[in-house]
Amino acid sequence: MAPLLFDLADTVAGQELIRIGYEQGLEQGRIQAKLLGELEKARKEVMEILEDRFNRVYAIGEDIFKTGLQEGIKQGARKGLIQAELKGERQKAREDVIDILEARFGQVLPKVSDAVNELVDLSRLKTLLKQAALVKSIDEFVAVLEQTQSPN
Repeated sequence: MAPLLFDLADTVAGQELIRIGYEQGLEQGRIQAKLLGELEKARKEVMEILEDRFNRVYAIGEDIFKTGLQEGIKQGARKGLIQAELKGERQKAREDVIDILEARFGQVLPKVSDAVNELVDLSRLKTLLKQAALVKSIDEFVAVLEQTQSPN
């Protein structure tokens, strides 16, 4: 077979093929551009939906955090009040024990008042308060105090 010695583009048929190819290329380009535009539009819609959902989830999380924080503060305040009340009751019981001893027996030795002030168990302090009113001497109270301090 002999090679063709002419340029196909120089012929009418060649020009027609070039025009058809060009038009098809333009059409495909338009289709691709349209598809890209639609993809970009879809991407934006998805991003808006995700952003909206993220913002809702974030808002819910923020509300949960605030609620938890407020509840924690309330519980902390309640516990603080209870502890302060208990501390106040303990201190009052200590003072009452020492006041009764002073009223009944005169000045209380520092070692006795220090031992009373070291006690933290409110029920023991209440027991000592009763004993301070009932014992016949400071020595008897010291014996009761030593029994109260020993781990049983």
